[in-house]
Amino acid sequence: MMKQTMPYAILVALAVAVLAWQGFEHSRVRVAAQAALAERAHDMAVSVSVVLRSQGRFGWVQRERIESALEALTRATEPVSVALLDAEGVVTIAAGDDTREDYGRLLEKRAHWGRDRATFINVVALGPQALESGEESPPGSGPPPPGLGPPPPGEDRDRGPGPGQGFGQGRREDGRGGGREFRRPPWMDEAEFRNLISARGVHWFVITMPTEAYRDEVARDFGLRVIVSTAAILACIAIGLAWRGFQHGADLRVRLARADELTRHLRDLNLAAAGLVHETKNPLNVIRGLAQVIQKQPDSPEPVREKAAIITEESDRVAGRLNLFLDYARPLEPKLRAVPLETLMESVGAILAADLDDKGASLTTHGVDYTVFADEDMLRQVVFNLLLNAVQAVPKGGHITVSALAAPENTVQLEVRDDGPGIPEEQRGEVFRPYFTTNENGAGLGLAIVRQIALAHGWEAECLPSSNGAHFRIGGLRAATGKV
Repeated sequence: MMKQTMPYAILVALAVAVLAWQGFEHSRVRVAAQAALAERAHDMAVSVSVVLRSQGRFGWVQRERIESALEALTRATEPVSVALLDAEGVVTIAAGDDTREDYGRLLEKRAHWGRDRATFINVVALGPQALESGEESPPGSGPPPPGLGPPPPGEDRDRGPGPGQGFGQGRREDGRGGGREFRRPPWMDEAEFRNLISARGVHWFVITMPTEAYRDEVARDFGLRVIVSTAAILACIAIGLAWRGFQHGADLRVRLARADELTRHLRDLNLAAAGLVHETKNPLNVIRGLAQVIQKQPDSPEPVREKAAIITEESDRVAGRLNLFLDYARPLEPKLRAVPLETLMESVGAILAADLDDKGASLTTHGVDYTVFADEDMLRQVVFNLLLNAVQAVPKGGHITVSALAAPENTVQLEVRDDGPGIPEEQRGEVFRPYFTTNENGAGLGLAIVRQIALAHGWEAECLPSSNGAHFRIGGLRAATGKV
């Protein structure tokens, strides 16, 4: 059993392995596509940083230049929106069609993925803006960092720079000048963050990218994986079916070889048995003849004549059974010709007339005006055996019916019914077996010969259930020209 199921287990394992492999590859492609989109956003942020720093004059950058650069970026390239945030996450400049007022919560992660858009957080270097302690840069420490210059006279520092002014230092919460301590994002360690503050300045560049190209790439790859997986599964199924067919064919070849060997053995036994029967009939005929001579001698005592009559009767009975055995053992080669059922029924009825009279039984035929292709002698034997069984089974005054019915594919069904005791359900499948009989005087070969003749013609011999008596049917008789 294990040897038979092992190939199927291997095919199932192979299919599961292919599915797992395709799932892993699809996950890898999806991660790579996400990384590629994030990398494009990072490259844009770096490019903007370089451009802005190159635009700086005297340590600060004009706000108008930053705004125009970001607007041009959203119009001409891939991003949906961009925003420049200070260290506290407050929007300084934003451009595009997806600007929002509060970007602070986005600083908790490097990337935020949605269905249609993905937002990426990048650090841009616009120069140092404040000391680590939050104090203003000491005098003489060099040119002011890139950023917005000081507000013009009369400008309220708390309101932030006005249009056209530069981006400058951060402000304290109390509104006084000077830097303030910047907030470190969770994905950056403290040392890196402090070094970034002191060396380059901290600004967040928030860029929102469309995910349509990413989703298309993932969908294409998913379709490819589905095709590969489906092909692998179908291939495993095809291999499994082919292996099953191969096993089935091998089993059939083995069984056919055994059946052929058994057939040859049975053929040899049949020939031997037929020869034995033939040799037995010769001395049996001698015994029967001597018994008849003794029975006819006028000077034989009456007891001797009675015993001679018994010998003759038993010899006839044994000879009849031997003839049945020869009929069953003889190979059948039907010679088909058109046989009128009505004529055949009349001849069989005439043979069984004496038996019917002894029982006081009646025989009725219905629709037997068909002509069928069959070996006439064999078909007569079939009808005779079925009717003889019926005559022997019905009680005194019983009734037997023979019917011929039209069937599909231009065939005829021949049915024989009687009102005898019938056949129990558990015995209906055994009645055609050789030597099976419920009649103490029967040989058990009559119905076996019926089935043998039916098989030789390609007919079907059946014992059907019946609420009253027995019901036999011979189906598949090929009609010659319909009714005659």
